[in-house]
Amino acid sequence: EYIKLIEEAKDAIDIPVIASLNCVTDKWWLDYAKEIQNAGANGVELNIAIMPRNNGETPESVEKRYIKIIRNIKPELIFVNYFDDTHQDHRAVATSTISATRYIRNVLFYEVPTTQNFNPNVFVDIEDVLEDKKRLLEAHKSQVFATRIADLNILESAQSTAYFRGYQGRVKHAEGFVSLRLSLFFGKGKKC
Repeated sequence: EYIKLIEEAKDAIDIPVIASLNCVTDKWWLDYAKEIQNAGANGVELNIAIMPRNNGETPESVEKRYIKIIRNIKPELIFVNYFDDTHQDHRAVATSTISATRYIRNVLFYEVPTTQNFNPNVFVDIEDVLEDKKRLLEAHKSQVFATRIADLNILESAQSTAYFRGYQGRVKHAEGFVSLRLSLFFGKGKKC
């Protein structure tokens, strides 16, 4: 059913489709990632939620399982929320990702409303997809007014951020990222 939804989304919209993959064991990640890729997804969001659940398991053993999943899937690019954040879960995810992706060439941090001290060094022009992004944000009705700021909704925040990051990136609207690592390859037979 989820694979069919991905295929339908690819046919219905003109922006990249990023599918979400949630597993609680490390057994099926690779099989599901391949199915999602074959369905046409432009990317896969890995929601890795493996926690130490028994007395014999340590944080180090859990980290090794994370690394195994990432190595098996072989992602070309990892996006993760920035580590300086007021939300404890965001900090934990970012810190774990730094460790688990130490062999990945491309790792970018993005900002969310609870991010602090974010100074992007990579900018992506989002002029052509900003309205689509706002429509997708609006679909998360419970989050639209969850800014904790009177008379400011998430759509206005996204628009303001797009203007500000655009100004920094020298375009009208942009998203900013902080690179942990970013490898660009130019030349014959190389991907950029």
